[in-house]
Formats: sequence, C-alpha cells, structure tokens
Amino acid sequence: MNKWLTLCLALCCSGAMAEEKNCSSDQSLEYIASCYDNLVNRYDQQLNQAYEALKSHVSTMRYDAEIKNEYWTTMAQAQRSWLKMRDNQCLAQGYFSTNDNSSGDIEIDKCMIKTIKQRITFFRQEIAYLRALPLG
Repeated sequence: MNKWLTLCLALCCSGAMAEEKNCSSDQSLEYIASCYDNLVNRYDQQLNQAYEALKSHVSTMRYDAEIKNEYWTTMAQAQRSWLKMRDNQCLAQGYFSTNDNSSGDIEIDKCMIKTIKQRITFFRQEIAYLRALPLG
C-alpha cells in the first residue's frame, strides 16, 4: 500500500511543478499571487500525504509498539517545529520584496513551495531509511 501512495505522491508533484511554471507567465500581479497561493495549498496537501505515508509505514513496522510510539512522538514534535521554522523563514524573506503586498506574498509563497518540497523529499527518504531497517 505504501508503494502506491509513494507513486501517487510522485504523480501529484509533477502536476504541481508544471503549474508552478505557469504561475510565472505574463499575467497580472494578482493572478500570479493567486496562482502561487493555490500552489502552496496543493504542496501542503502533498506534504500532509507524505506525512501520513510515513505515519502509516511506522505503524506497519515490526518493532515494539513503545519504540514506534516514541519515534512518532519525536517525529510529530519535529514536524511542529519545522512548520514554525518554515513560516518564520518565509515571512522573513517576504520583507525584502518591494513595498507591494502582492510581491511580498509571492516571495513568501515561493519560499513556502521550496521548503515544502524539501520536506516532502525528507519524508520520502525517511520512509526509504525505515524500509531498509531489519524490522522495517
């Protein structure tokens, strides 16, 4: 089941990447801002799917329930910290945009997309790492 979810995540990401290129087209600033905002929402959904895929994989591992619970508690705490870091980091990048609110929002969204993609990659790599473990 996890292999199917990984495949679905890969297909979803390729569609979002194509849309990302369309956001940079010669359109109005409002259109571009809306386009990037929609992309952030799509990548956030993919991030949630990757997070759930990791959670699902951990639940199927043949390790003791206490070990799996400790792992997941730590991973959930790390995810909450990552979300705060992402939001603050991207907000900070938005300050250096022009005084136009839409320009700042676009830069924040671009940062969000970049960091979300990195986190999705992390979750995929974490699943691969766990699968390689003796009881994974």
